[in-house]
Amino acid sequence: MRSTLSPAFTSSKIRLMVPFMEEAGNQMIAALMKKTAETGASCAFGLKVDSHLDANNTFYEQGKTASSFKMRQLLMFFAYSAFPSIVKRLKLTLFSKDTTNFFISLVLDTMKNREENNIIRPDMIHLLMEAKKVGMSFALHELALHPEVQERLAQEIKDTHERSKGKLDFNLIQNMQYMDMVVSEVLRLWPPGISLDRLCCKDYNMGKPNKYENRDFILRKGDLVAIPMFSIHRDAKYFPDPEKFDPERFSDENKHLIKSMTYMPFGSRFALLELKMLIYQIILHMEVSPCEKTCIPSKLSVESVNLRLVGDHWLNFKIRQ
Repeated sequence: MRSTLSPAFTSSKIRLMVPFMEEAGNQMIAALMKKTAETGASCAFGLKVDSHLDANNTFYEQGKTASSFKMRQLLMFFAYSAFPSIVKRLKLTLFSKDTTNFFISLVLDTMKNREENNIIRPDMIHLLMEAKKVGMSFALHELALHPEVQERLAQEIKDTHERSKGKLDFNLIQNMQYMDMVVSEVLRLWPPGISLDRLCCKDYNMGKPNKYENRDFILRKGDLVAIPMFSIHRDAKYFPDPEKFDPERFSDENKHLIKSMTYMPFGSRFALLELKMLIYQIILHMEVSPCEKTCIPSKLSVESVNLRLVGDHWLNFKIRQ
């Protein structure tokens, strides 16, 4: 059999197969991305979407448009933060009219349908596409770069899968201690929302900013406060050796050492659960490892507002035995 099949796998013929392999890989990644959109559509809006039967469904396309920040959206975002009254007066918008109208209509139609038909469904009006996409991409990246972490996580997943006889539920996922440690460390290093902003509700005296200042610094009601989560998460004052991927920071023995309000990853509950589910499903069946295009050491692209590695995310996927 080997002598019969070998001529079909010469170097020249394998080279011709590369585009087909790449196409299959792209389809897999696209399917993973669309899976997050399908879950968002179902859990947020009660909308049933099947990306396999309808690859270009409107929900996925509009969601992708809304969560893909380009230069115009970046400029508008800062304009909203710095000059809200001017933006409002000029009637400028962050998203296109088509995208805005689509989601407004979707929410209103969903609410109307539930009221008329007395439908009760436990869901949320949050798309969360970018948070899931960034979280999953960087989780797989870190697991590929740290095989010892991946194998320990894979063992926990395997044990959980065997105990549950292949049936997952909320409590099983929530009780996976090492999974929680890994995801927490991924979100420390790579928080999907690199900063948060909060509106000051009342005047607050912050005290003197330094020993040279005579006057107190006072936050006034209505001031917008930006919280640089990405920088805080990588500050050596709060996290020793901050650039190191170390899930042990969040073990029962160590997590009490994390100072309050220094760990603020964007996304909890629903987004966190779905991220864990995605990692569970992938690592249960696949082993991820670096390839020649993997960005090592990890370096962020300056061409994107969202967190993305230079050259994008490239990994090898191998079916687990």
